[in-house]
Amino acid sequence: IDSGKSAKVIEQYLQSYSDQFEGKETTLGSIDELRTRMSETFPLHPQLVDVLFQSYGASKNYQNTRGILYLLSGVVVRNYESKDMILVSDIDPQYEEVHDDLYQLNPDILERCLEDMGRITGEDTELATRLLSSILLYSFHPVQPGCDDGEILLANLRPCLNANEIYRVLGKLGKTAVYLWSIDGKYVVKDKENLPISVNFRAERVLKEEGNESAKRKICDLLKSRFRAIDVYATECDEIVDNRRPKVVISTKYLEDSTVRDEIFHGKEWRNTIIFIRPKIAGDLTVNGDLLLRAQRIIVCEHMEKEIIEK
Repeated sequence: IDSGKSAKVIEQYLQSYSDQFEGKETTLGSIDELRTRMSETFPLHPQLVDVLFQSYGASKNYQNTRGILYLLSGVVVRNYESKDMILVSDIDPQYEEVHDDLYQLNPDILERCLEDMGRITGEDTELATRLLSSILLYSFHPVQPGCDDGEILLANLRPCLNANEIYRVLGKLGKTAVYLWSIDGKYVVKDKENLPISVNFRAERVLKEEGNESAKRKICDLLKSRFRAIDVYATECDEIVDNRRPKVVISTKYLEDSTVRDEIFHGKEWRNTIIFIRPKIAGDLTVNGDLLLRAQRIIVCEHMEKEIIEK
């Protein structure tokens, strides 16, 4: 190690930490303490050394140092020309050599994390993958699994990266990663679905890929369910039967009086059997994005319940 060159790299990182932690203690101690440790472990970040020994030390399938060396050998070979320091987030389970080593620690949460990585799309893919990689490594610890915001920041922050970007993408992950949990201020990958996140993700995917017709129908059904004792129709979804039975006709959108007269009552023999209900203000419930998403969530839950019952 060229200590002169490594010192310059370390100072760049420390400046970033000083800016983000406002000169206060990081999760690894003070800036001065961190400077000493980074000099000792360079090109490995001391946080990486710590979390590896914590995870491997708790594993019954690995000898500490040997297991860590096996893992790091491939990581160093892959990154030494492109990275100035190897961070926790560089332990990417999508690479075969990393996957095979981490598999020994906990195959279940490893595969669940890879499933979440496979769902990532868009311009934030690289950073989102790195965030999940760092959270995964902390999740192997059996006693206190998971990492907090400060640990995530150290695991991913480089001098060229703005910390706000890390937090922004972390917030997005918290809404889309099905197996990512936030518990007592710590993020952790588990082998079971985070149900609210899973339901929301599936609902958004259906609306995006299949359209909102099912959600519209569900909104109509939910409105109609308030009137179980008599015939109920929704103008957006049903053909109104003209008979002597009393009936409620619900419109999901505001209709002018003239429109109600011409489209609802006109031509009906039994007009006096209709109770017509409409929104008080202009608009259409079936084009409200929030209501459509809520309705689609209910449909997803109904399907999941059906799957559980069938099993």
